[in-house]
Amino acid sequence: MRELGTGQSRLESAAALGIRFSVAPGLSLADGIDATRRRITRLWFDAEHCAQGIRALRAYRRQWRRGAEAQGPLHDWTSHAADALRYAATGFRAELAQGAPAPGRARTGYDMFGDEGGRL
Repeated sequence: MRELGTGQSRLESAAALGIRFSVAPGLSLADGIDATRRRITRLWFDAEHCAQGIRALRAYRRQWRRGAEAQGPLHDWTSHAADALRYAATGFRAELAQGAPAPGRARTGYDMFGDEGGRL
């Protein structure tokens, strides 16, 4: 998909800004959730810095209709955190399958608001 204003894809726009990323595979929602469930047992979460995300993952749930099967995830404040983890789990999985080295220890000290002077 290309942006109307620039004619560039988001991947091309990011590359022009020096941002490198890999595209997660296009899995179905069910396959992505299954992949995340299998990977989550090997993840470590910082209890303090990830508290809001952990709370969202614990509250993530299905949408139910009376007298029917579950209709998929309920789209509320929890689904954004779950989607982010799902993309990370499937994206890193694809990257590792291509022979890239496993990610090392995560850098800490990132401040998304820039109050720390860009320190990583």
